[in-house]
Amino acid sequence: MAEVLKPQIAEETEVLIEKLIERKLLREDVRTQRDIADQQAQAALNALQGAQRNISPIYICSFCHHTEGSAEYDHGLLSQWRGYGNGFAIEFDELKIDRLAFLEGQKHHYQGVLTDAVEYYDHKARAKLDNLKGIASAVNRKLFERSGQVYDDIFGPHQFDAEYVKAYLGPLPFLKHPGFSAENEYRIAALADRPRTSDVPDGKTFKKVHFRSNAGTGIVTPYIELFSDLNEPLPIKSILVGPHSNQDHQEEAIELLLEQYAPGIEVRRSGLTFRNL
Repeated sequence: MAEVLKPQIAEETEVLIEKLIERKLLREDVRTQRDIADQQAQAALNALQGAQRNISPIYICSFCHHTEGSAEYDHGLLSQWRGYGNGFAIEFDELKIDRLAFLEGQKHHYQGVLTDAVEYYDHKARAKLDNLKGIASAVNRKLFERSGQVYDDIFGPHQFDAEYVKAYLGPLPFLKHPGFSAENEYRIAALADRPRTSDVPDGKTFKKVHFRSNAGTGIVTPYIELFSDLNEPLPIKSILVGPHSNQDHQEEAIELLLEQYAPGIEVRRSGLTFRNL
């Protein structure tokens, strides 16, 4: 997001600097300061990122989305089996997942529970930069509007507020480097609000944040549990048994599990060969 948004903010900042110099609110030698527009653009991005962290951290749940009948659907991606283990892949009903995401957002405090495909190539179009026009002025106006002075003719009418933060948050979780495009990723982005004592009671509850640690890296990762209190089953369509040295055993075990807890779910078998060294 920063890669596509920062040039727009820098361009706005250059125009803003000229207006401020013309009104003698900045010295003319500001023009000669190296990378001043770039620095101010980064400051605006920092303000957006800080507001995002303070309001609602983003929790991501990722899926691969492949057309039924394709090789990727039938067998899974070798890169995913290598990266995440050679066990099982769960196929979900996409529309029913979207419905659960809607219900989740109605029950708890979120800025949004968003579901969409990831964009790998046209980040600029997906970012909807028009919704963030004027952000440079909105961030900088407080530096100059003091002692009752108002400069709407320079900065325009916009304030740095929640609308800018929402326009930034909406596309942010769905932009990814094209090198990952084979995954064809579909995401749930849960923008869970941080608890605030000033909130007016509305029947919604804040999500409990859990934590897990990686023994190898020492990294502590916060996470939330989606759909856990909706009293609705997960919309599982099928289970794909991954490549394994004892795939027959894996298939038999998952069939027994499903017979006990979720009868009727199809079990499929990947034809990929993969040696886990």
